[in-house]
Amino acid sequence: MAGKERNRILNSGYVDAGLIGKIKSIQDRLAAIETEDIFLPDSNEYDMEKENLRVLEAEFVARFPERVQTKDITVRELKNKLPDNSVLIEYILCPKDYGVKSGDTTDDTLELDAFVVIKNDGQCTINRCILHNAESIIDDASELVQLIVNESRGELSIEQMEKKEHFKRKLYSSLISPICSLIAG
Repeated sequence: MAGKERNRILNSGYVDAGLIGKIKSIQDRLAAIETEDIFLPDSNEYDMEKENLRVLEAEFVARFPERVQTKDITVRELKNKLPDNSVLIEYILCPKDYGVKSGDTTDDTLELDAFVVIKNDGQCTINRCILHNAESIIDDASELVQLIVNESRGELSIEQMEKKEHFKRKLYSSLISPICSLIAG
């Protein structure tokens, strides 16, 4: 469903279709180079294509609208549109005592509510898991995003690449591992 919404935005004229075509073309060339041999060739072709892709992706990001109004969707529509044998995970950031008593909030600790929607054989179930280390997750995610931005600009050192891998593992451990049992059913 997110893919359909993304495609709706992409096809709405916000982003130049020619730019998307150029990005896809370079991605295809990179994939072809990668599949030719396990070891990447010594030529600069691969590195040049990666650099071209970084430039076009930066242009894509600059042109993508910051605010986009998406369609409202009801739970019934979600259930109908969600493919069978699929999982949808939604994280919601909220105060620790959200929903306890209005006006009585004294704890500004943040938590993430992870909702896992599973559809099997036409039936949907929704499970919830509370992740208590939201501040740490937000900090780690911010670090990872900055490292990915630096990588897209071609400004990532070896040390930062290792740091990026560290944050990817840490976020997997914080966001995915706690809900694995919910996904498995």
